[in-house]
Amino acid sequence: MARVLILVSAFSTGTKGHLDGLTKLAKLDFLLRYPSYLERVLDDRGRPLAPALRPSPEERLALESAMIRYKYGPWDSRYYPVVGRLIGQGLVDPVEGRGSVALRATDAGLKAVEAFSDTGWEVVIGRARALKHGLDLSGTNLQRLIYHSFPDALNRPLRSRITEPAAS
Repeated sequence: MARVLILVSAFSTGTKGHLDGLTKLAKLDFLLRYPSYLERVLDDRGRPLAPALRPSPEERLALESAMIRYKYGPWDSRYYPVVGRLIGQGLVDPVEGRGSVALRATDAGLKAVEAFSDTGWEVVIGRARALKHGLDLSGTNLQRLIYHSFPDALNRPLRSRITEPAAS
């Protein structure tokens, strides 16, 4: 829940001020959960992660939690209850957007993320901000970018576990 709130919070800034669509949420979460993939795609786009945000050697070997290869790319079936709980707790509001679900962090959600920065989440928060700065694309364009950049992660049987990329 914290990671999803952090993502929504990072995208609740600027002129649009919300994260538009579950596809976009899933693709951004994929990159946030797998920092080696995030590092590679931002490097390829000429927007490298700051040194403090690059994956540690331990992160390159361990997964925070596995994502599964579904028909339309990496997905986690927990998004629906997590988003529902964030809305129910008043940390995120559903707003009008292009996607079927658009989300904006509430003041309480923004304050919660601010409090996370003092509890060891500062690297995740920094990476989420790097996603906003370097990859604020539509869900469809993020999906295309991931498919193009990481065919090795997605050319696998449906419902198989996605692993970290080989070092480049």
